[in-house]
Amino acid sequence: MRSLFARLFQAQLLVILITILVLGFSLSYMYTQYIFSLKEQELIRIGQRLAAEFGTVTLPLRITRIRTFLEAAHVYGDASIWVINADGLVLVSSPLARSTDRVELDEEEVRTILSGQIVRQRSMSKGSSVEPSFVVAVPIISRFGVGGAIVLSAPLLGVMQTIRDGHRLIFWAGVLAATLAAMVSFFFSRRVAEPLQEMRFVALDMARGDFRRRVRVHGRRDEIDELSMALNELATRLDSTIRALAEEKSKTDSCIAGLSEGVLAIDTNQEIILINAAAANLLHPVAVALGDSLSELNDDCPDGLLHHLKQGFDMVLRNKEPHSFSLESTTRAVMVNINPVKRPDDSLLGAAALLQDVSERYRLEKMRRDFVADVSHELRTPLTSIYGFAQAIVDGVASTQEQVQRYLGIIMDESLRLIRLTNNLIDLSRIEAHHVRLHLIPLSLAETVSDAIAFLEPLFTEKNITVQSVLQPSLPPVYADADRLEQILLNLLDNAARHAPHGGRVVVRAQLADDDFVELCIEDNGPGIPEEELPYIWERFYKVDKARRQNRTRGTGLGLVIVRQLVELHGGQVRAENMAEGGAKFTVTLPVHSKTTSSNGVEAVSD
Repeated sequence: MRSLFARLFQAQLLVILITILVLGFSLSYMYTQYIFSLKEQELIRIGQRLAAEFGTVTLPLRITRIRTFLEAAHVYGDASIWVINADGLVLVSSPLARSTDRVELDEEEVRTILSGQIVRQRSMSKGSSVEPSFVVAVPIISRFGVGGAIVLSAPLLGVMQTIRDGHRLIFWAGVLAATLAAMVSFFFSRRVAEPLQEMRFVALDMARGDFRRRVRVHGRRDEIDELSMALNELATRLDSTIRALAEEKSKTDSCIAGLSEGVLAIDTNQEIILINAAAANLLHPVAVALGDSLSELNDDCPDGLLHHLKQGFDMVLRNKEPHSFSLESTTRAVMVNINPVKRPDDSLLGAAALLQDVSERYRLEKMRRDFVADVSHELRTPLTSIYGFAQAIVDGVASTQEQVQRYLGIIMDESLRLIRLTNNLIDLSRIEAHHVRLHLIPLSLAETVSDAIAFLEPLFTEKNITVQSVLQPSLPPVYADADRLEQILLNLLDNAARHAPHGGRVVVRAQLADDDFVELCIEDNGPGIPEEELPYIWERFYKVDKARRQNRTRGTGLGLVIVRQLVELHGGQVRAENMAEGGAKFTVTLPVHSKTTSSNGVEAVSD
């Protein structure tokens, strides 16, 4: 591809050459004609002067007198002169003229001369001469009319040499003018092309996304300078705009990538133009990437999510209206909202889908319903018992004092059960609302464990459970609230006793984990906790064995939640695991009492 400079220079050079050639040929032609004209005029003047001299005498003159006169006419240059009569016969000739008896003139030329006009001829001589020459015939006019003519012939050799010299001068002048014009054209073309070439490089860099380069402004204040300044301003604004757009896109991409909801967008050809990690995870095991055609993807989702997505996108692209649907399976629940994406002129760009994994929401809602059912059952059962036995006493069914006492004892037990249930609910709500004040003091873990075991002794005795306490000697005191620590131990021991089999075993272990924490473990030899249930046992309203709700020894699913909240409020941690030999193990870490914990203890929120 030829450059702009080359094309501009070649175009100007072509114009210059054509102009100089036309001028050169024109000047050469005009110069030639001018020289010929000068020679003709010279011969005509000579002829007219001679004709005037001969016109004073009567023709025919005496030959000797005419020859004498012509011999004196050599002063008229290199012209050959003939004097002819009206018939074209040579009467006499000058010494330079070649010997001839006749100068041939055609009839037309003779008539022209006889009419008193001058005949001009640029050709061969009418005599024996073979050289090119000018021939001029001037009529001799006397008082009797035209009596003859003066014929002058001058050779062209000298004239042609003069013309050739003039042509040579014109040629070299043209060459010099062309050279100077080419130099001027070269510098002018470069001056015009260089800024345009620089603009080209800047435009190419801009097309590649590099807006740092600028065009030099030469200060000529012409159109090229204006174009350079406009291009520089365009580059600056484009750079600023694209940077701002890139920042906004980066922010948008970061926000979309960080969303827990899945985002999937397609164009009108159903090619994927946007997808975040959450959407890719929801569509797993189908591998989805940007640029893929949604309609060509294999629907390998176990719950048919991709199939429903395809149908939803088809509906939105066809109707240009939002569409929503929910998909619930045994493994998960997904809610999908699909909206059309439109241009400002309301034409369709594509569609975008928001995919929400609502499995956790559904699970929590189910847990809430189960909790309400459990609490309702837990409240209704003791209330029914209390009402029934109270009604029996009032109606006199209990006829003996012993029956009355037994019924009152049952009423008392059920009342205590209601109190424990309501206390658990109140404790949990207060803890979660941060309305619990901890009175942190140094406590002996051995004494607290002993008191808790003694408190639950009736339960252990009822189920014939053996309780072992294995505590590391010389354990440092823990920094805790006495009532809340006892509540933690009671809930964990009660949980272990309820899940241990009849005649089973519960072990309490305590040891120093490091310089700052004591590790307390409570183990039972019950059935353990299903591995898939372990992550959920610390959640509200959760109960592992839902088939045994009628068991009156079952809790409400609040005890472990309260344990975790209280342990974390003390600055410790709690975890659950299954033991290899069977049974469950709950581990609690509590801070050791020290000067640091005393001065920087856990801050509790007051009521």
